[in-house]
Amino acid sequence: MVITLTGSALLALAGRSILSAFTDNPEIISMGVWVLVIDVFLEIGRTSNIFAVGTLRATGDAIYPVIIAIIFNWTIAVGVSYIIGIPLGFGLVGMWVGFALDENIRGIILMRRWRSGKWKNKGFC
Repeated sequence: MVITLTGSALLALAGRSILSAFTDNPEIISMGVWVLVIDVFLEIGRTSNIFAVGTLRATGDAIYPVIIAIIFNWTIAVGVSYIIGIPLGFGLVGMWVGFALDENIRGIILMRRWRSGKWKNKGFC
């Protein structure tokens, strides 16, 4: 997580310079910088998900992460991203907020599952 957050934070800090190499449109640069900032928060959830899904699956508890992923991908990643991005008018930035919410909410739920120990009776034997 430290490596991912460091890389993501460095990209966010250098975002204006990086994006300026590809376009001189200030709206696109501003939007891209905001997306890179939101990505820092998204990566917290993503790394938690990678850890939690991998460990739960390794213990035989593979169904729970799949069900959680289906529910939250469709309700948060798609639904909330659409609402924030289109009707509320935040566009791409709003959609990335929805993606970050999805990753972080799933990360919290799956980490709680790991800490609860409910996976202990899901073994392969």
